[in-house]
Amino acid sequence: MDLAGYRVYRRVKGTSAWTKLATTTKRTYTDAPPTTGQTFYYEVRAYDKAGNESAGSSDQGPVTTYDDTAPTAPVLTATGVEASNNLSWTASADAVTYRIFRKRDTATSYTELAETTATAYTDTTATYGKAYDYKVSAVDAAGNAGASAVVRTARTITPPSNVVATTPSWGAVFTWTEPAGGDTADYEVYRSETSPVSISSATLTDCRSRKVRTDEAGNTIRSCTDYDGDQGRTYHYVMVRKNTAGLWSTGSQQLTVTRPGDEIPPPNVTGLTAEPLEYGVKLDWDDSTAADLAKYEVYEQPTQWDTPEYVGVVDAGTSEYVVGPDRADGEATRYVVVAYDIYGNSRIYADSNDPDIDPWSQPLSTVAVTELDLTPTAIPEDTAPCSLLTYTAVGHHGGMYIDCADSVPTEAAGINVYRWDPATSTYVRVTDVPLKPTATNYTDTTIPTGTTVYYVLSVVAADGSETFSNVDASVSLPSGA
Repeated sequence: MDLAGYRVYRRVKGTSAWTKLATTTKRTYTDAPPTTGQTFYYEVRAYDKAGNESAGSSDQGPVTTYDDTAPTAPVLTATGVEASNNLSWTASADAVTYRIFRKRDTATSYTELAETTATAYTDTTATYGKAYDYKVSAVDAAGNAGASAVVRTARTITPPSNVVATTPSWGAVFTWTEPAGGDTADYEVYRSETSPVSISSATLTDCRSRKVRTDEAGNTIRSCTDYDGDQGRTYHYVMVRKNTAGLWSTGSQQLTVTRPGDEIPPPNVTGLTAEPLEYGVKLDWDDSTAADLAKYEVYEQPTQWDTPEYVGVVDAGTSEYVVGPDRADGEATRYVVVAYDIYGNSRIYADSNDPDIDPWSQPLSTVAVTELDLTPTAIPEDTAPCSLLTYTAVGHHGGMYIDCADSVPTEAAGINVYRWDPATSTYVRVTDVPLKPTATNYTDTTIPTGTTVYYVLSVVAADGSETFSNVDASVSLPSGA
C-alpha cells in the first residue's frame, strides 16, 4: 500500500555494474540505448514512500544495439625530419585499424596514404621542404571512423632552436643555438606585421652584425640584428637555416617583439648662433626639450644649395661646438645643427623612406657666418726655390714642412722664417739665426695661442739677398684646448 514507484536499470553484457536510467510511477518505459554495438540487460526495482528499494526483477535481455558511434578521435603529432615526416597518434579504445590521409597545404582534397593497426607512420614520399597537412582516422569493426585534428609539417633539417629576441634602441637582436652537428651554412630571418608568419609573404630582413660565440656549456650561439622596421611597432619573426648540404629548414618558433620608442624626431634646435673666432667658429644653441635626446650633429653648408658635410658631434647636455681649428680667412659659410634621439630619429631622416624627398630639404636650424679675416694684406712675390706647408704641431706650436730645390743646400746661405704681425701689418722674422739650407722642417715655439698665423720663407743667398716663398697659415688653439 506504500508503493511510490519503479526504477529502471541497465547494464552492459559481461559487466555487473547497473546504471539507473529512469524513475517512474508507470509500468512501462522506453529506452534509447547508445548505438555502440554493445549488448545490454535490464531490470526493474520497486521503491516505497520511505525510499526503500526492492530487489531487482529478473534480468531481461540480451538486447543488442546497432553500432554507428565513431571511435575516439586520435591525437595526432607530426614531426618533419630530413628523410621523412614522422607521424604518431594516441590509440582509440575500440579502433581496429587506422587510416592516414595527406594533402599539400595548398590543395583542397586528401589522399589516403596507408591503413595500419599501428599508432605511428613514416611518410618518406613527401617532397623535401614542402608543407603537408595530415589527419588520421580511427576505424572500428562496424566501419565507424573518428578523425584527428589536422596537423601540418614538412620534411626539414633542424630549424634554429632556443631563439630569443631583445630590443635595444637600435633594432631587434636575435640569438639562437646551433643544432648538434654544427652544419649551418646560412640562415635567414623573416619579419611580418601579421601572425602567424607566412614565409612566402613575409619580409626577408637584412639581419646584419652576425656573430658566433661559444657559451659555457660548449654550445655554438649565433646572433644577428634587424636594424630596420619602425620604432614602437609590433613585429613577428621566424628564422630558417640552411645546412652544408644546401637544405633549408622550416621556420623556428615564432617570436613577437615590440620595438621600443617611436618614429618622432626631436624638434629643430632653437637660438642657433655663430661667433667667428681667430681659430674657427663657435656655434651655440638652446638646449633641446626632447626627453629622449641622444646627440647633436654639426654640418657645414657653404651655400643653401650645397649638400651639407658632416663636421662633428655633440653629446646631449652640451649645446655648443667650436668648428676648428680652422684658419680665419674671411670665408662666408653656413652651419646646420641637427638633433638626434636615442632611436636615431632626426629631422633630416624624417622622410628618408621616400626616394623622391631630399632629406636636406626639410626645414632645419641653420646659421650663416662670415669668418674673421686675418690674411696678410701684403703677399711677397713667390720667387724662392723653396715652398712651405704648415701644420699645428704638438703643444699648439706652429710647424711647417720645407721643400726646396736640389740647388738650395749648395748655393744658399740659409733659410729664414717670417710670421705676419697683424698689429704692424709686417712680416716679423722668427728665426734669430737662419736655418741651414738643408732644413726640411721648422717648429715655431713662440706662436700666439688661439689664432691664425701666416708664415713665409725667405731663402738667403750668399750675398745676403732674400727671395720669398709662398704664404701658408697655421692655426693654434687656445691654451688648455
